[in-house]
Amino acid sequence: MKYMHDVWVNFFEREENGYNVCEFHEWKKDDSVELMDQIPLLRVDSELYNYLLNSLQQIPQEILNLVRNKSYLRKNHERVRVEYGFIITDGFDVLAIETEGYDFPLKKSKLIPRQSRLALELAEVNDSVIKMPDSLSVNKEYNLLSPDPATMQGLTRKERSLKQLLFIGLCDLKESRNLDKLRYVYSEFNINNYSNVKEFDFDELFNALMEEVSDGWSESHNEFCKLITYGQIHLEKLYEIQSK
Repeated sequence: MKYMHDVWVNFFEREENGYNVCEFHEWKKDDSVELMDQIPLLRVDSELYNYLLNSLQQIPQEILNLVRNKSYLRKNHERVRVEYGFIITDGFDVLAIETEGYDFPLKKSKLIPRQSRLALELAEVNDSVIKMPDSLSVNKEYNLLSPDPATMQGLTRKERSLKQLLFIGLCDLKESRNLDKLRYVYSEFNINNYSNVKEFDFDELFNALMEEVSDGWSESHNEFCKLITYGQIHLEKLYEIQSK
């Protein structure tokens, strides 16, 4: 097993979708960037890589056994042992994982470009590839609180955050079954279809709205996000924070 040293990581916690594990160019100054003094590097197949990147399900026991107590975090000039910390690569992408003692990928981080390239180079000479166990199943379902990656394609970190907030607002609206409010917000997003709004029942209109807001991000999306979160203090606060 190979090791990497002095690896910079920016862990995103409890993220079940890979699009929320930001690439280096999207890291912010106020992110909690840490230094892994030592961390194992494992070669895995693409199925297992995507499983760990895009879920919070169980890590294969083979990996946990291999990496247990072999990682160290550099903290205040001290080496702090990490029970389960490791880097995986499928030969194309690279991901660091730390579990805080759990058996699922609680924290995930991409690497800085130079260290990603090094991980790929080291993995090229590693003949041992850990494959996705048959015992682990991939049952991935997307919904408003865990949006399909297609709805996030091409968006920046800020846009992804706001779009997820928009979907949370839509989830609350869907649960309320408030047809009058739905007609209002739909007409605000798509003024051209205002005359047709009253022809639809709640589900038809909600599905039509979802089709229109799911693709991309624009100033109209931003204004709609502000509208859909208005009057809900916790969502308004999140919009204020994420809009900066």
